[in-house]
Amino acid sequence: MIADAKPSDDALVRGRGADHVVARGDDVAQRIREVAPNGVDGLVDCAAQQAALAHQKLDAGGVRGHLVLTW
Repeated sequence: MIADAKPSDDALVRGRGADHVVARGDDVAQRIREVAPNGVDGLVDCAAQQAALAHQKLDAGGVRGHLVLTW
């Protein structure tokens, strides 16, 4: 599982099961691609604060499975 979080939440997010944590921000998609260059199987965004950021995450890995947005 790849998660995005602010640096101060890295340990918390890893403690919840994330295998990789990338920094939040405008270029989060690029950071996700660095971890998963072949794409991801799905995306769950439980804290979509901006629709544009959610779409950037979706673009990050050419999601091959499901996209779930909750907010």
